Amino acid sequence: MRKAGIIFTVVLFLIFSGSLLANPVMLYWVSVSPGLNMPVTTGGTTYGSMPTGVYNVAIDMNGDGNYQMFSAHCVDPMFATHTPSLYSIIAIPEQDNYLQAAYIFSQFGEPSGNQEAADKQAAIWSVIGGFSFPDGLSQNALNMIAEAVEAVAGGWHATGGLSLAVSPAEGEFYGDGYQDFIIRTPEPAAILLFGLGLAGVGILGRKKIQKV
Repeated sequence: MRKAGIIFTVVLFLIFSGSLLANPVMLYWVSVSPGLNMPVTTGGTTYGSMPTGVYNVAIDMNGDGNYQMFSAHCVDPMFATHTPSLYSIIAIPEQDNYLQAAYIFSQFGEPSGNQEAADKQAAIWSVIGGFSFPDGLSQNALNMIAEAVEAVAGGWHATGGLSLAVSPAEGEFYGDGYQDFIIRTPEPAAILLFGLGLAGVGILGRKKIQKV
C-alpha cells in the first residue's frame, strides 16, 4: 500500500505540473529594469536604443485575473506586448541555444546593476541567435557566452524551475507573435512540495496504523 501511495503521488505531481506547462496564460510586458539602452540589430534592422536588461513581465498563471510579476529575459527577435496576450508556458527545449540561454539565466543570478543586466540579456540574445551588436559585446557578456557554450557542450541541462513563455500559444513560436521570454516558474516546485507532503502523510498514516 505504501508503494502504491507513493506512485499515486508521483502520478498526481506529473499530471498537475504537466497541466501547468500546457495551459495558456495571459502575459504582458511591463518594463526593462535594471538595464541599459544599447544598439542592437535584429530582423535586418538596427535599433540605436534597444532596452536591454531584465524584462519585468506580468503573468496571470491561473486565469483568475490576478497577475504575478516575473523577472524574465527575451529569447525572440519580436516586439513585446504591452497588453495582456495569450501565451503558453513550456519546458526549455533541448536545443543548444535554449540550453545556453537557460544556463546564463540560471547561473549568473539576479543582476546587481544596469550594466550587468544588459550584459546578461545581450549574452542570451547572442546564444539564441537572430541578434547582433554594432558596438560589440562587453567582456563580461563574452565570458558568460563562453561559459554557457562550454557547459552545454559538457552535457549541462539542469533547466528545472525554468520555462519559456511563448507566443503564439500553439504552433511555431520563435520569430512569430510577440517576444518569447525565459522565466523562473515557482509553481512546479510548489506542486512538488505538495506531492511530497501527501507522500509524507501517507507514510505517517501507515506507521500509525502499524502501531495500533
